[in-house]
Amino acid sequence: MTFSMEGFPKIIFQPGETIIKEGDTSNSVYLIINGKVRVTKNAGATEITLLTQGDNTIFGEMTLIDGKARSASVTAIEETLCYYCEAPALLSELRKSDPLIRKVLNILVAIIRKNNNILSSDS
Repeated sequence: MTFSMEGFPKIIFQPGETIIKEGDTSNSVYLIINGKVRVTKNAGATEITLLTQGDNTIFGEMTLIDGKARSASVTAIEETLCYYCEAPALLSELRKSDPLIRKVLNILVAIIRKNNNILSSDS
């Protein structure tokens, strides 16, 4: 199965602009065309950087897969151009995939969420 985001709208984020806020229940997915973002998680009174992402990477996908609230915040580091997709369009594609693949994706997302929580509690 191939899936292209070419038909989806594009959105530009400015440096310092919050794209996703930890704890939100929005379910959009973003593919970075050009730019860079920082993914952070609250750890008590501090904020830890989990990773930075750049061109041709995707974020926001975990909520799409498991339906849970956003596990981290995403902020533009530099002007960032993204494809933007609301969940229904991608969910219909995901539902067409093999049930085993969907199960594996759910397991992987659970592991990532658990590890992110461990990282933020260790800080």
